[in-house]
Order: sequence, then C-alpha cells, then structure tokens
Amino acid sequence: MAESESKVFKPRPRHLLPVVLGLLATGVLAYPISIVTPPQAQVTPFDVNSVSGASLNAVVFVLALGASATVMFLLIRRGRMRFIRRLVKGALVIVSFAVAFWYSTSILASVVDLSTDLWTLVSLVLSIGIAAAIGLTIFGKGQTRQLSGVTALGALTGVFLGYSLGPVTALVLVGALVIYDIVVVF
Repeated sequence: MAESESKVFKPRPRHLLPVVLGLLATGVLAYPISIVTPPQAQVTPFDVNSVSGASLNAVVFVLALGASATVMFLLIRRGRMRFIRRLVKGALVIVSFAVAFWYSTSILASVVDLSTDLWTLVSLVLSIGIAAAIGLTIFGKGQTRQLSGVTALGALTGVFLGYSLGPVTALVLVGALVIYDIVVVF
C-alpha cells in the first residue's frame, strides 16, 4: 500500500514551468507580428466574426477531430503504431514548416520586398531550417530539448491561430472542444 501511495502525482509549482515558458515564448513571438500586421490568413471555411459562422467552423473542426481520432483508434487496434508514429512525425514537420513560413514571410515582408526571387528563397530556406530545428528538438533525446521544440511549435502555432481566428470563433471553438472532451471521456 505504501508503494502505490508514493507514486501518486503531487502537483508542484515547477509543473507550471512548461506552461509559463509557452506563454512567454508566444508573447515574444507575437510582439513582432503585432507591429508588422501581415494580411490575415484564411484558415476557416466560414466567417470568423459571426456567431453562426463561428459555430459552423467549430462543427467542422470537431467533426474532423472526431474522424481523425476514430481513424487513429482503428489503426491502433489493427497494430499500425509504426504508421501512426510516422504520420504524426510527418504532420509535425509539415505544421512546423507552414507556421514558420507564415511567420518568416510576415516578418521579412515588413523589411524587404518579397516579390524578388532572392527573398522568397531566403524565406523558404529559413522556414525549412526552423522546421528542421523544431523536428530535431521534438524527436531528439533529452526532455529539455523536447520541451523547447514543443514550446517553439506551440508558440508559433498559437501566434498563427491567434492572428488568424477571430475572437468569436476562438471562444466558440473552445466551447465546442469542451463539449467534445466531455462526450469522448464519458
């Protein structure tokens, strides 16, 4: 009995460190974007500023989330863990590249003319480098390295979505995710 009691999780302030680091990284990365104000990316199929459009966006997102979770569950039941691991790694690298490309082109566009091939190539190479660095840190050895990669990817994704989604869509989406989690867990 004493052995199982010693394995009980005891929350400590140090457990908040990843959250604090993620918020700090997001703030640091969001500041240059707030100064530059790049054109807003269209990431939702419906209007982000109306409640009906936000609700439809949330339904689309939750349906896609449910479908992908179901497919992953079925693949796991069939013993396809290697395929799922490769799929997750590939998706993380693609997302890393996409948000790094958006971020780098947004920042570079405020400094230089991106219509020239040279600066487009610079932005592309920079984005590939950032995606590779994030991928190497996330999938590398060491908890600190992995934490830094996940924090960087989370911060870049947070800045992108925070800039691309309207506040109405963000609030409705959070509510839909809460309902989804309740339904899935119970």
